[in-house]
Amino acid sequence: MEKRQLGGIGFLVCNAALFTNGLIAHLMGATSESRQAGSGRMASALLWSGSGFFLAKYGDRSVDAQQARLEEKLADYLRKEGVPLDAATLRKADHAARHGWFKKIEDFFYAHPIECENAYNALAATGFAVSGALRLRDGDVQAGKANLGQSALMLVGALATIIIPEKTPAQIAAKGQSGTLWGKVQQKPLAYTRGLLVAGDLMNGFQARGEYRAAMQLPQGDRYRKGLFAMSGLSVAAMGTAIFSDVMTSGSKKAGGTPEARSAAQQAIITAAANHIAALPPAQQQHLATATADYLIHQKELRFQDRHPEELAVELLQTLSLQPRTHIAATQAQVEKLPVATPSMQGRLV
Repeated sequence: MEKRQLGGIGFLVCNAALFTNGLIAHLMGATSESRQAGSGRMASALLWSGSGFFLAKYGDRSVDAQQARLEEKLADYLRKEGVPLDAATLRKADHAARHGWFKKIEDFFYAHPIECENAYNALAATGFAVSGALRLRDGDVQAGKANLGQSALMLVGALATIIIPEKTPAQIAAKGQSGTLWGKVQQKPLAYTRGLLVAGDLMNGFQARGEYRAAMQLPQGDRYRKGLFAMSGLSVAAMGTAIFSDVMTSGSKKAGGTPEARSAAQQAIITAAANHIAALPPAQQQHLATATADYLIHQKELRFQDRHPEELAVELLQTLSLQPRTHIAATQAQVEKLPVATPSMQGRLV
């Protein structure tokens, strides 16, 4: 199980604690404000649980699954470009073509799990903002400020996670940003936004302190006293599990897997593409190699987006030069629809 998926499970535990905290206040609160504040926390906890389920499901997919999906997409792309394909590859292209809107949405979720999760969390944080305002009105100042602070930090951290792009050192250097603070942030954006999210998690600790103090001020026989002590313990549990989950989900926003596994899978994709392109006349091969490289770097699977398109095209052509000419029957119409590589392309890639 990947770290992001473990983080999703941790968020589920955290939100179960927060929901129970709000439920106790909703059932046992001494004032209408405290009961309504509990309802606000319950609402946010329920909504935040959705992000936990989301990460547990879409937090990552194996390198093998990424490779299989990209093989299907590449087969469909090559067929549309008129490349003659064998029966097995045509089946992959057909499978990709049959993917409906739900599968396309799932592809987006797998490609952007952290961004989707944080966008959802930013909206869900409104329940804690409501809770904080009601607690302040009820005189529960410390816990109210903690709820408002948590909501604000979650919002800012979520937006930063979504907006800041993640780039490789080579991509940062190409923009002349190496060594700059902005360059460092883009290299590991989640490491920087993690501070905001962990600060939001620590607000649960301040909430716990406020609940504990409020419990101590109540007389021994008060029914709500035990409830507040329980709420304080739940807030501490929520803080711990939230910090654990934010650490687990603060690595990279991109597709998972080890660099070695991704590199091997990339090479398999490049070799397969070269084998199919080898069925074309030499005049068409260079053009399609360039176009295929450009297609691959726009795919999120296996982190092809980290590659430079021209370097990938050169690698594809080098692999192509090692492939024997295949003898798949191709119609003249399939071949003629592919444009011939221009001299400028040839000079750039040779």
